Amino acid sequence: MPFRRQIEPPTDAAVSIEDLREYLRVNDDTPDAEIEASAAAAVAHIENLTGRAIMTQGWELVLDGFPPGTIRLPVGPVQSLDSLTYLDGAGVERSLSAALTNVDAGPIDGRVTSISGWPATANRTGTVTLRWTAGEAVCPPDLAAAIKLLAGHFYANREGVVTGMTATEMPLGVSALVQRHRRFVG
Repeated sequence: MPFRRQIEPPTDAAVSIEDLREYLRVNDDTPDAEIEASAAAAVAHIENLTGRAIMTQGWELVLDGFPPGTIRLPVGPVQSLDSLTYLDGAGVERSLSAALTNVDAGPIDGRVTSISGWPATANRTGTVTLRWTAGEAVCPPDLAAAIKLLAGHFYANREGVVTGMTATEMPLGVSALVQRHRRFVG
């Protein structure tokens, strides 16, 4: 069964604390940690909605063998495939040379294919490991706006909001701003 995990978090914030303070009109001694927590929740929610990494970060995918055809990297946009290792039939860890693979690092996701067929792997779980860098060097402006909207909502409302008879989970504008960045799995 495939297993993915983030192995290197973003080193840069999608939206600076100064921008968030200005957007939220917070000019008192409110701790940065409160605002950063709202921003982190907003980024996590938007990454979950879109299925993509907003800022540059490292990911790992572990498979129980090479699939037939293409390996789809589940978090994009892919900047680079950093390593592809596998356990051969004798259980020895090997690296697959970049010259033997084709990496399609599209704007939304990445796909890795073998030029001459995948090598045989040991008959056990977790035999193939791919590591890649995903995300953007700079947060796209529409996602930055969505982060500000949602962080502001989370900062002002510590729980779900009910307006009349309708429960509101997030500001309506967030959906519109992130729509073009959504990954569709088919």
